[in-house]
Amino acid sequence: MKKTFAVSGVLALALTMAACGGDDESADTSGGLAGDPVVLGVQSPDQGAGAYPQSTYGAEAAEWYINNELGGIQGRPVELDICSGDGSPETGVKCGNDFVAADVPVVFDAYDQVATGAMTPLLKEARIPIVGTLAGQAVAEREEYGTAFYFTGPLETSALGMVTVLSELGKTQAMLAVNEAPSSHGYVDDLVKPLGERVGLAVEAAYVDVENINYQVLAATELAEDPDVAGVIALPEEACTGLIQALRQGGYEGTIFAGSCSQFIDEVGAPAAGVPLRAARPRPLLHRAGTGLRRAGRPLRAAGVAAGLRRGRWAGLLPRRLPRRGCPLPRAGLRRR
Repeated sequence: MKKTFAVSGVLALALTMAACGGDDESADTSGGLAGDPVVLGVQSPDQGAGAYPQSTYGAEAAEWYINNELGGIQGRPVELDICSGDGSPETGVKCGNDFVAADVPVVFDAYDQVATGAMTPLLKEARIPIVGTLAGQAVAEREEYGTAFYFTGPLETSALGMVTVLSELGKTQAMLAVNEAPSSHGYVDDLVKPLGERVGLAVEAAYVDVENINYQVLAATELAEDPDVAGVIALPEEACTGLIQALRQGGYEGTIFAGSCSQFIDEVGAPAAGVPLRAARPRPLLHRAGTGLRRAGRPLRAAGVAAGLRRGRWAGLLPRRLPRRGCPLPRAGLRRR
């Protein structure tokens, strides 16, 4: 039982840890284990304009670690059945039906804001639990007990942590970008804005079509409100970097909130120092982020993890001195749809 829980924890947490990857398609992740593989489902939003390919990189790293370091599950290798989300509920329904047909024992939600919600009724009926680190939608986590398990608590946790930390930094007005999606409107209108009001922070959102972003226009839109905090609630990594660069290039010297993004650190460099971000990992992992896991002799680092996270908060501050980060991660040959 302890090993099974450890495997679940490693996989769920690794889905949020990888921030870059290599291109070795031939890497063997089985660890030389014999026996029939234990096939686990993973719903990863790694396709489409709003893709988070880092989720798939994390899953690949987790598969290698489970097989090579934990000895698989009762000596049998773990094999991940990854279904790629593309931002459409139709894909979520198809992925859900495929997971049910494959009779997987569990589906790991790699922060898919659309597909996971669409497949939840199918998985619930088939009694296949959903497990994840952080929910990108409210459908699964609000179902009855046994349907879904998220390690960071409900969406209220991340919303309250974000507005509380910004309020404690002395901020009163925030203008933040988020991808255009029904789940984004619900998150902002039902949670972020009301919770912000409770702590004295007025939050407005700029909803972004991630297929066509003009970063200078988006930056100007945010700054037109004269906020004391600009930046991101949630956007793909490339969009985070583009917006942060546009804000700084436009002369904005105020506080930039980076949401759960991290790759901007290497791209932006020194101007990224002191940028608040939201960490989707339990506090103990933050102190080990720089040590890295080992995958095929190479370090796997959790890039951009916040140092100095306050106990009980789900947001932190980047250190003033930015360490050099990198995580070449050979891509594994996994079962993909």
